[in-house]
Amino acid sequence: MNPIRLKGLTPDEFERLCLELVTRSFKAENATRRGGVSDPDQGIDIEAMIGSNSVGVQCKTGRLTVGALRETLRHLIHYPHLLDRFILMCAQHPVPSALDDFRHWSSTAETITGSIAAVELWDPDRIASELDAYPGVLEKITEASRGPVFGVPIPRSSHFAGREAEIRQLNDLLERKNGTPKAVSIVGLAGIGKTSLAAEYAHRSRYSFPGGIYWLNGQEGILPQFARLALSHGIAQPDTKTAIAARAFLEALRKGQRALIIIDDLDRPSLLNEPLVGNLSLADCGCEILITSRFAGLSASGVLRQQLETLSESDAMSLFTQVSNRPEIKDSATPEHKEALKLCRELGYLPLAINLAGSYLALESQQSVGDYLEKLKSLGTLTSIDESEASALHLNRHAEKSVAGSLKRAYESIRDEEAKKLFQILSLLPEDQVVTSETVPLLLGRFGNGKVKKAIAWLKNSGFIHFDEEGRIQLHPIVKSYGSSILTPDDRAHLATSVGESLKENIIRTIDPERRPKEQEIPTSKVFLCYAGPDREQVEQLYERLQRDGFSPWMDKKSLVPGQDWRLEIRRSIETADFFIACISRHFQKRTYGHKEIKSALEVLDMMPDGAIFLIPTRLEQCTVDDRIASRQWVDLFKPDGYEMLLKALKAK
Repeated sequence: MNPIRLKGLTPDEFERLCLELVTRSFKAENATRRGGVSDPDQGIDIEAMIGSNSVGVQCKTGRLTVGALRETLRHLIHYPHLLDRFILMCAQHPVPSALDDFRHWSSTAETITGSIAAVELWDPDRIASELDAYPGVLEKITEASRGPVFGVPIPRSSHFAGREAEIRQLNDLLERKNGTPKAVSIVGLAGIGKTSLAAEYAHRSRYSFPGGIYWLNGQEGILPQFARLALSHGIAQPDTKTAIAARAFLEALRKGQRALIIIDDLDRPSLLNEPLVGNLSLADCGCEILITSRFAGLSASGVLRQQLETLSESDAMSLFTQVSNRPEIKDSATPEHKEALKLCRELGYLPLAINLAGSYLALESQQSVGDYLEKLKSLGTLTSIDESEASALHLNRHAEKSVAGSLKRAYESIRDEEAKKLFQILSLLPEDQVVTSETVPLLLGRFGNGKVKKAIAWLKNSGFIHFDEEGRIQLHPIVKSYGSSILTPDDRAHLATSVGESLKENIIRTIDPERRPKEQEIPTSKVFLCYAGPDREQVEQLYERLQRDGFSPWMDKKSLVPGQDWRLEIRRSIETADFFIACISRHFQKRTYGHKEIKSALEVLDMMPDGAIFLIPTRLEQCTVDDRIASRQWVDLFKPDGYEMLLKALKAK
């Protein structure tokens, strides 16, 4: 007899089919044929014989698990004819409701298999002998078993722990109400498990999105990724232009069934509302969007936010026990348990750090947790953890990233020099040093300057700092370790001198009112002027008027000097500005580069606290306002009270 092959199944699909077909097809009362049955409320143990291989599958309280049988199941991939027989036997088992629960089979399962005679579980030859009477049955079963498109590149983790409440919250947040698709952002510190949570949610929710689940890289352009998806799914041809292919895929999403787009590691919140193709943005795709990002400012773009915190102590211990493969840690009476507790505390309950440490100890089975903890303390937490990275990659080629690498990328993405300086200072302060928003100016040497609030907002929205219940600024221990590690001895000395002089000057000024800064000594607010060339004369008048009123306006024709990289200087000036005035006119609507400047301003705005005044649309004449900034109250400069209204906004800080 020739082998029967069910083509096109991946190992993950095979595992899913085995689990779902067995656990859903067999009732407790029928399972006694080839295995033992325990109380149905406690779970059902079923043993199915396939040739000479025995596979046990356990289902407890509705949750399907593979556990130690994972490799056994995958081993059967080498015997495709046995896999085929197994699937067909499960499908043919004579239980009236056997196929009713297979949602992804609902339209085909009964017509495919309903008329084949019922067979015993251990009678594969009979099924094989009857297949010729049903042409195409295997092809149909293959097609039906594929399910929705599932483009998640990360396999389901066997060590996922402690995020059940977050999974439930994601379900609630992404539940579509009134037909309106949702966008949710998982935000939190680098290494806290944002990507892992998104991947786990996708694996669990696969059949909730019949239109498919698509995974995008937030560090790459959306347009080319949409174009590649259009090509891979037959929506576009290889010679189709990128923009046309991307639009075709976006239109397919809009017209298709409910789908989910996951954008991993997005650091540009404004991307969601930027025109992608024509006047269509990603927000117009008509499907749910799940984002992972370090930046809490995504909420400013109308995205629901799920703040991810570090693990609880019990969940951290559970994760460490699983990854390190040291079951003795579970016994609270053992020294290993006590050392593991200390280790998890030292790592600040950060999932990625615990994963890397556990993977290292799983490989170095002769090293005790206590010895590793001593190494951690002697070499430095961050150094020791990143030495463990190679071990993690050895055990799991899908390991996320190094802790230092994640923090380095996050730090480099901060485009505010005051924020970087503040982070460096906070990293060097003693653990018990109390710092609040009110005392930060004392450290930076600033008085009443809006740049301080901006610096704090950058660090908070980037996940580098958080505030406790009493309003004190807190740093995660590993974040603090990273901040300290990037500073040279000279950097430390310079910062210490700078902070010392600032504190000394503040004390003197507090005692002696005569030493307090005069109004003209306080740094003035920098105002970036964005405009179209034909409006230059009118904007120059605004520039001069702002100067007379004590502001520091920035205008390319007046502020750039020969030899400067004008693109770089414009970008820097937007990032360091206190205000961005978009001078809107009919000419401006036609200007290409002005829109790039607005795009940069929106990115800066996303990093500011909710309600911050930064981008001020200012109409020079009666005209429409760009959709991207129309939600912000604009000023009509051409009206009699226009300039006074603009001053009111600029002085609001």
